[in-house]
Amino acid sequence: MVYHFGIPFALLQNLVNLEEVDLTDSQKLVKLPDFSKADNLKSVHLSGCRSLRHIHPSLLSLGKLELLDLLNCAKLERLETKMHSKSLKHLYIKSRTSLSYVSHFSSLQKLLLDGSPVETLPMSIKHLTELKTLSLKGCKMLQYLPELPSSIRHLTALNCIMLQTVTFSSNIPRLQEEKCINISFHNCMKLDVANCIYWYLKDIRKLAYVCESRRGGKGVVRRSDFLKICYLDYRVPEWFMHRTKGTSITFEVSSPSSYGFSSLLCVVLPKYSLDYELDIKCRCYLEDGINMHKYSFGILFLNHIPAEGCSDHVYMAYNYGGIFDVIKLDRLNNKIASSGKNPKLTFEFFVSSGDTGSKQDDNLLIKECGVYPLNDSNFRIE
Repeated sequence: MVYHFGIPFALLQNLVNLEEVDLTDSQKLVKLPDFSKADNLKSVHLSGCRSLRHIHPSLLSLGKLELLDLLNCAKLERLETKMHSKSLKHLYIKSRTSLSYVSHFSSLQKLLLDGSPVETLPMSIKHLTELKTLSLKGCKMLQYLPELPSSIRHLTALNCIMLQTVTFSSNIPRLQEEKCINISFHNCMKLDVANCIYWYLKDIRKLAYVCESRRGGKGVVRRSDFLKICYLDYRVPEWFMHRTKGTSITFEVSSPSSYGFSSLLCVVLPKYSLDYELDIKCRCYLEDGINMHKYSFGILFLNHIPAEGCSDHVYMAYNYGGIFDVIKLDRLNNKIASSGKNPKLTFEFFVSSGDTGSKQDDNLLIKECGVYPLNDSNFRIE
């Protein structure tokens, strides 16, 4: 049973079979009734209830509650209850006060705090061992992120203009085909990149090697979204074997087995301001060394990049799977072996908008690009 605005609260309190309450944008709603008898309630939508001041404690202790949406409830002070729901998985709230209560919801998987005027998160957040998604979009007072749980896979800190310090768990999750990692510090102007991000990238590199070793050169569906990270910086990291200014890079590969490697891809975009989100795409070409035949494919490198970048940003992705899974390598191997020449790989990056589909956007040029092949010869991490 679903409750929508219009049913008297007196009746609502007796709805034992109630599973969902949707009071979205109920501008005059000030408080909620006792939900202690709603044993089967699973989701409550209160986004945009701008007059809401009080949440009845019974709602926060329900045994089957999974989703609570309190975004844009401007007058809501805090959530208070003596017993915290062990089933709550999704909590969306714009909090004006301490978030210390959050860690009591031990089953949380997704926490959206967009627009919350908080300076930090509670240290106890590291104990939320099921938390996978943390969204902090527009938290403009946020200065410090304490140690986050190792379960985190999606962290979005968009326009957190005061954020300086982030502490990642030393137990970074494994990169797996079905589990991605997406970290964005877009427009975080004050972030200490050298001390917060560079060390994290070092660990990510190790994980990518482990993932590649586990893959064993076997062909998989090629994807570039197993790892995505964005942060403020003006250059491709120095440890990238192949990096250059401009939009494309070419390098030789020594053996046929090289075509099966995965890679880290990286570009630097300059400051920009547009009316649409961006996609970064990549084309890859293989020259076989004989008749200069080019075998090519295109991949979506990164998508849904915000419409405005306040400074130079680095965008990095892990291209999980062989570079040329789609090409019959056995056919190429014979040609290459007989030529005595090393074939060349070229990666060409370009930007497009959602409005233009796959069409290249010539108004925004890529400043630098880089490719880091994850083959055994590169496995030197200090």
